[in-house]
Amino acid sequence: MDIQLKKLDEDNFDEFCRILSAMREWAEMGTLDDNSKSRLRSDYFIDNPKFESLLAFVDNKAVGFISFYETYATLEARVTMYIEDLFILDEYRHKGIGKVLVDGCLNIAKNRNNSRVDLLSFGEGPRKFYEKIGAKWKDHNYHYRITEDLIEKGLFD
Repeated sequence: MDIQLKKLDEDNFDEFCRILSAMREWAEMGTLDDNSKSRLRSDYFIDNPKFESLLAFVDNKAVGFISFYETYATLEARVTMYIEDLFILDEYRHKGIGKVLVDGCLNIAKNRNNSRVDLLSFGEGPRKFYEKIGAKWKDHNYHYRITEDLIEKGLFD
Protein backbone atom coordinates (compact mmCIF):
# COMPACT_ATOMS: atom_id res chain seq x y z
CA MET A 1 0.00 0.00 0.00
CA ASP A 2 1.41 3.36 -1.06
CA ILE A 3 0.85 5.96 1.67
CA GLN A 4 1.59 9.58 0.86
CA LEU A 5 1.82 12.38 3.41
CA LYS A 6 0.83 15.93 2.57
CA LYS A 7 0.78 19.03 4.72
CA LEU A 8 -2.62 20.52 5.31
CA ASP A 9 -3.27 23.23 2.72
CA GLU A 10 -6.16 24.95 0.95
CA ASP A 11 -6.44 22.11 -1.57
CA ASN A 12 -6.98 19.40 1.06
CA PHE A 13 -8.67 21.42 3.83
CA ASP A 14 -12.12 19.97 3.07
CA GLU A 15 -10.69 16.42 3.23
CA PHE A 16 -9.11 17.28 6.59
CA CYS A 17 -12.49 18.52 7.85
CA ARG A 18 -14.19 15.34 6.61
CA ILE A 19 -11.79 13.15 8.58
CA LEU A 20 -11.90 15.42 11.63
CA SER A 21 -15.69 15.17 11.53
CA ALA A 22 -15.39 11.36 11.52
CA MET A 23 -13.08 11.61 14.54
CA ARG A 24 -15.59 13.82 16.35
CA GLU A 25 -18.32 11.25 15.66
CA TRP A 26 -16.02 8.50 17.01
CA ALA A 27 -15.52 10.60 20.15
CA GLU A 28 -19.29 11.15 20.37
CA MET A 29 -18.87 14.92 19.91
CA GLY A 30 -21.09 15.27 16.83
CA THR A 31 -19.99 16.42 13.41
CA LEU A 32 -17.83 19.44 12.70
CA ASP A 33 -19.96 22.58 12.34
CA ASP A 34 -19.33 25.61 10.13
CA ASN A 35 -18.15 27.77 13.04
CA SER A 36 -15.51 25.19 13.96
CA LYS A 37 -14.39 24.94 10.33
CA SER A 38 -14.07 28.71 10.21
CA ARG A 39 -11.95 28.75 13.40
CA LEU A 40 -9.75 25.95 12.06
CA ARG A 41 -9.21 27.88 8.85
CA SER A 42 -8.42 31.17 10.61
CA ASP A 43 -6.09 29.46 13.12
CA TYR A 44 -4.20 27.54 10.42
CA PHE A 45 -3.90 29.80 7.39
CA ILE A 46 -1.93 32.57 9.12
CA ASP A 47 1.75 33.52 9.39
CA ASN A 48 2.21 31.61 12.67
CA PRO A 49 -0.35 28.79 12.63
CA LYS A 50 -1.75 27.63 15.97
CA PHE A 51 -1.36 24.01 14.83
CA GLU A 52 0.05 21.95 11.97
CA SER A 53 -1.33 18.85 10.31
CA LEU A 54 -0.23 16.10 7.98
CA LEU A 55 -2.76 14.09 6.01
CA ALA A 56 -2.27 10.51 4.87
CA PHE A 57 -3.46 9.63 1.37
CA VAL A 58 -4.04 6.18 -0.11
CA ASP A 59 -4.92 6.08 -3.81
CA ASN A 60 -5.36 9.88 -3.72
CA LYS A 61 -7.95 9.62 -0.93
CA ALA A 62 -7.33 11.26 2.46
CA VAL A 63 -7.69 8.51 5.07
CA GLY A 64 -6.14 9.96 8.22
CA PHE A 65 -4.36 12.88 9.81
CA ILE A 66 -2.07 13.93 12.63
CA SER A 67 -2.18 17.40 14.19
CA PHE A 68 0.58 18.84 16.33
CA TYR A 69 2.11 22.04 17.61
CA GLU A 70 5.31 23.18 19.24
CA THR A 71 5.48 24.11 22.88
CA TYR A 72 8.29 24.81 25.33
CA ALA A 73 9.70 22.69 28.15
CA THR A 74 11.15 25.21 30.57
CA LEU A 75 12.74 22.45 32.71
CA GLU A 76 14.71 21.33 29.68
CA ALA A 77 15.02 24.81 28.15
CA ARG A 78 14.06 23.26 24.79
CA VAL A 79 11.31 23.42 22.23
CA THR A 80 9.15 20.30 22.23
CA MET A 81 6.33 19.01 20.07
CA TYR A 82 2.88 17.93 21.18
CA ILE A 83 0.71 15.59 19.13
CA GLU A 84 -2.84 16.75 19.71
CA ASP A 85 -4.76 14.37 17.44
CA LEU A 86 -4.13 11.27 15.36
CA PHE A 87 -6.98 9.59 13.55
CA ILE A 88 -7.35 7.00 10.81
CA LEU A 89 -10.67 6.15 9.16
CA ASP A 90 -11.96 2.75 10.37
CA GLU A 91 -11.51 0.89 7.11
CA TYR A 92 -7.85 1.96 6.88
CA ARG A 93 -6.72 1.05 10.41
CA HIS A 94 -4.08 -1.62 11.04
CA LYS A 95 -2.38 -0.95 7.70
CA GLY A 96 0.62 1.07 8.93
CA ILE A 97 -0.90 4.48 8.23
CA GLY A 98 -0.70 5.67 11.84
CA LYS A 99 2.95 4.68 11.98
CA VAL A 100 3.66 6.64 8.77
CA LEU A 101 1.88 9.71 10.18
CA VAL A 102 3.76 9.58 13.49
CA ASP A 103 7.04 9.05 11.65
CA GLY A 104 6.31 12.11 9.50
CA CYS A 105 5.74 14.10 12.67
CA LEU A 106 8.97 12.74 14.20
CA ASN A 107 10.91 13.79 11.10
CA ILE A 108 9.61 17.32 11.52
CA ALA A 109 10.54 17.25 15.22
CA LYS A 110 14.04 16.01 14.35
CA ASN A 111 14.54 18.71 11.70
CA ARG A 112 13.46 21.35 14.22
CA ASN A 113 15.71 19.93 16.94
CA ASN A 114 12.77 19.30 19.28
CA SER A 115 13.88 17.55 22.46
CA ARG A 116 10.79 15.34 22.75
CA VAL A 117 7.33 14.64 21.41
CA ASP A 118 4.49 14.35 23.89
CA LEU A 119 0.97 13.07 23.33
CA LEU A 120 -2.14 12.04 25.16
CA SER A 121 -4.02 8.87 24.36
CA PHE A 122 -7.62 7.96 25.07
CA GLY A 123 -8.68 4.35 24.87
CA GLU A 124 -6.96 0.99 24.89
CA GLY A 125 -6.44 0.74 21.11
CA PRO A 126 -4.48 3.99 20.79
CA ARG A 127 -2.42 3.20 23.92
CA LYS A 128 -1.41 -0.17 22.50
CA PHE A 129 -0.45 1.51 19.22
CA TYR A 130 1.75 4.11 20.93
CA GLU A 131 3.47 1.49 23.08
CA LYS A 132 4.03 -0.70 20.01
CA ILE A 133 5.87 2.12 18.22
CA GLY A 134 8.05 2.80 21.28
CA ALA A 135 6.30 5.64 23.14
CA LYS A 136 6.77 5.48 26.91
CA TRP A 137 3.93 6.04 29.36
CA LYS A 138 4.76 8.82 31.81
CA ASP A 139 2.86 7.75 34.92
CA HIS A 140 3.90 10.81 36.90
CA ASN A 141 1.71 13.11 34.82
CA TYR A 142 -1.93 13.85 35.55
CA HIS A 143 -4.07 15.32 32.82
CA TYR A 144 -6.38 18.10 33.94
CA ARG A 145 -8.41 20.46 31.83
CA ILE A 146 -9.65 23.96 32.57
CA THR A 147 -12.63 24.54 30.31
CA GLU A 148 -13.95 27.63 28.59
CA ASP A 149 -16.50 28.41 31.31
CA LEU A 150 -13.79 28.72 33.98
CA ILE A 151 -11.56 30.68 31.61
CA GLU A 152 -14.42 33.17 31.14
CA LYS A 153 -15.26 33.33 34.84
CA GLY A 154 -11.71 33.44 36.20
CA LEU A 155 -10.72 32.28 39.66
CA PHE A 156 -11.69 35.34 41.65
CA ASP A 157 -15.35 35.88 40.69
